[in-house]
Amino acid sequence: MSLFDRILSETPRIHKILGKISTTIATVSGGLLVSGHITTKGWLVALTVMSLAFGGQAVYHAQKTK
Repeated sequence: MSLFDRILSETPRIHKILGKISTTIATVSGGLLVSGHITTKGWLVALTVMSLAFGGQAVYHAQKTK
């Protein structure tokens, strides 16, 4: 089963919830990162790490199948 087939197949409820939370956090941190309002180097690194970590978690939860 390919990655896309696993993402498009039915997902357990808990993984749907956790995936949506992870996606939201990754999107917000990525949006803040590219907006240009935050210029402090420490915050830029923190937002980058958050975007990557929570984006990875979102993909992990998306590919869980019943």
